[in-house]
Amino acid sequence: MFKNLTLRARLLAMVGLLAVFLSAISTVALWSTHRGNLSLKTVYDDRMVPVVDLAEVHNLGMDSRIAVEAYAATPTPDQARNSLQDMNEAIKAIDTLWTKYMATYLTPEEKVLATKFEQTQKRYIEEALKPAAEMLRAGNAKDLARHLQQVVRPLEEATEADMKPLLDLQARIAREEYAGAEARYETLLVVVITGIAIGLLAAIAAALLLVRTVVHPLKQMQGHFDAFARGDFTTDIVVERRDELGIVMASLQQTQAKMGAAAVLATEQVQASKDMARVLDALARGDLTQTINGDYSGDFLKMKEDANATVEKLSGIIRRITEATEAINTAAVEIASGNTDLSQRTEEQASSLQQTAGSMGQLTETVKQNAESARQANQLAASASDVASRGGEVVSQVVDTMGAIADSSRKIVDIISVIDGIAFQTNI
Repeated sequence: MFKNLTLRARLLAMVGLLAVFLSAISTVALWSTHRGNLSLKTVYDDRMVPVVDLAEVHNLGMDSRIAVEAYAATPTPDQARNSLQDMNEAIKAIDTLWTKYMATYLTPEEKVLATKFEQTQKRYIEEALKPAAEMLRAGNAKDLARHLQQVVRPLEEATEADMKPLLDLQARIAREEYAGAEARYETLLVVVITGIAIGLLAAIAAALLLVRTVVHPLKQMQGHFDAFARGDFTTDIVVERRDELGIVMASLQQTQAKMGAAAVLATEQVQASKDMARVLDALARGDLTQTINGDYSGDFLKMKEDANATVEKLSGIIRRITEATEAINTAAVEIASGNTDLSQRTEEQASSLQQTAGSMGQLTETVKQNAESARQANQLAASASDVASRGGEVVSQVVDTMGAIADSSRKIVDIISVIDGIAFQTNI
């Protein structure tokens, strides 16, 4: 199925896979960062700020006691006003800070401790600080000193005792928040590292798969192109996929088929040209034994058949010319022989007719002319034999000469007939 996916789909799938891993890792990182931010906010808003406020409440309580102690040590009207002012401001500040603290998030355990401290703090204000303030207004230093020792300090110690668990709780919850944040960080670190490792492995696997599905076909194509460059169009091109590379491979397969056919045609053309040149060269040298024997198709087959047919026809023509020439040569030899015999007989007749030479002067002259014609005929027959041996180029001349010879022969026949008649008459 993966082979049938296009390269575009494969790239999109790989990028999508990496995007999913990146999104997952980013989501986990953002979630962990958000949780860490919430933890820090919780530690700051619900632990650090309350610790500061509780410490300030505790310090304000101590400041109130110190103001009382200052007047007890220096019971003057000015100190009384200053101490009273400090105590009133401290009580107001304590009330404000405590209201602010109670508005923060309180765990169930913290609510119990806060309620207990609130009760102790209320007793400290109502039973210790407010009566001390009345004593300051009245300028009763003696009762104030006794109230300081018997009421203020014991109740302050009680508030400190109830304050300590609250402060310890804040520290403990802060430590727990820190431990939780650290645990989440470690978990996130493991998750992110695992996710990155998985993402890298997936990316490497996808890249290797993509390289394998792309580079391997490209190397195959390169091998086919190298074979084409060498003139080899017989390599096996197999189309095994339907993606862009498969389309290119199919086109390459078609190209190979066309180029292979063109190469075969070119090879046939070259070989046919060589065979035709060989046959024509042989014809130019008068060699009619050369033919084209290669296997051809199409126009080259027709050219082969036409060339072989031409050679065959020329061979037949030359063969018939040779046979005709030989026949003419034989006839010419026979004519020459007959003419020689005729000349001898004519000479014999001329010798025997010397007695009648006077009366036959005109006839003798005619006979001499006939003998001369016979010699000319003999020479023409010899010339015809020589011409016939040179081939068909002078066949037409031989035919004309033979016509002349035939005419002379007819004359000779007529003369011989006359001589035979004369001889017959002479014998008589």
